Amino acid sequence: MPDHPPARFIWRHVNHKVIRADGPERITFEWRHGDEKKTVRDYYRLETDQGDRYWIFRDVPANDGGRWWLHGMLG
Repeated sequence: MPDHPPARFIWRHVNHKVIRADGPERITFEWRHGDEKKTVRDYYRLETDQGDRYWIFRDVPANDGGRWWLHGMLG
């Protein structure tokens, strides 16, 4: 079951309030060819109250201590 998107996040020492989120978009891939371990990431597209848009993912589920990572900014 995917996690939910964050309600807020801090990037470059600024607290951003999320007003819209699309996702998750689940991406599964192997780190190395032939490796039995697979990585699953749930990506979200976020829009903040300032109108900025970001593409983020969590490295592992929240219950397992996962952290959010910024993958990119959307134009």
